[in-house]
Amino acid sequence: MDDVDFAFKYPFSKEAKELIAGLNINHIDPLYISTAKAQIKEMLKGLNSRNNGEEHTNAEFHNINYKKSKIDYIISYVYSRMIISATPSLIPKYAEAVAERSAAAMELDSSYNITKLSNELNIRIKEYKDEFNIYYIDYINNAPREDEYAMVNFNVSKGYVELNKHQAIAVLKEVIRNIIERELPIKSNIPKEVLDESKSIKVMNINTHNGNGREYGWIERLLNVPIPDCRHRTVNLILAPYLINIKNVDVSNAVSKIEQYIELCKRVNPDTKINAHYIRYQCEYAKKHGSKPLSLRRARSELSAIDFNLIAGYEDTDKDNKKIYEQ
Repeated sequence: MDDVDFAFKYPFSKEAKELIAGLNINHIDPLYISTAKAQIKEMLKGLNSRNNGEEHTNAEFHNINYKKSKIDYIISYVYSRMIISATPSLIPKYAEAVAERSAAAMELDSSYNITKLSNELNIRIKEYKDEFNIYYIDYINNAPREDEYAMVNFNVSKGYVELNKHQAIAVLKEVIRNIIERELPIKSNIPKEVLDESKSIKVMNINTHNGNGREYGWIERLLNVPIPDCRHRTVNLILAPYLINIKNVDVSNAVSKIEQYIELCKRVNPDTKINAHYIRYQCEYAKKHGSKPLSLRRARSELSAIDFNLIAGYEDTDKDNKKIYEQ
């Protein structure tokens, strides 16, 4: 396997990082800054086209054949991360665009490389005859939030969800997007040359619609509504990822807030095995993997034992309802 080709397709990968480290780059090259700006614009343009339902091909995977060109792209990707870090409003769209590009690469790539990338992303996956079985918990925490990826649509065998190649790539795309977004902005100081150039980057007319329909007001209401059942999955699929990755609460405070919620739930059903150790594990898992909470629509499907009609309609200012739950 050509590590340069792999790094070119997945410039955030271990191979790409090792290649960059081996080049021992110790100065800022204006050429790479310009190339990185063009790279960002092309990725965002492609993302915008796809969000608008337009056709957008990834010709680069067919047209770039020279090793030096691929290495130049990988170096430019490092610069693009610096530019985006200096333009933080673009981070979510940049992460989505990188994930889209990676998904396009995987569609053309071998099962071996897809499995290799999955392992680097800490996603437990098994490949068999162009089908990919993903560990149940990894699927639950990273699957796209659209209805077609609800668990009811898939077979589960020996703890693994059975997917075809396209479905597996959709899951990995979510993982990549979460990782890229979580790692930005970069922590080190951004060189002045990059900061100066980043000011001139033209913010394109990017479609800001979030196709996943993630609105989280209902989770705030959920935190005030005790539930009698399904609390383990509520913690790991909704509360931990929401508090850690949406509200950006630190692990200790997230654990404390979820413990308070479980105490509230005990008022309607004291029977629970959830403890601080379990809650902390789920919060740390959410932080490590950048997992996002289920949408309300997915939660209705995955956690059918909960009366989400009550939660969706509950208002924090409704004193009568609050009195009911305080009894």
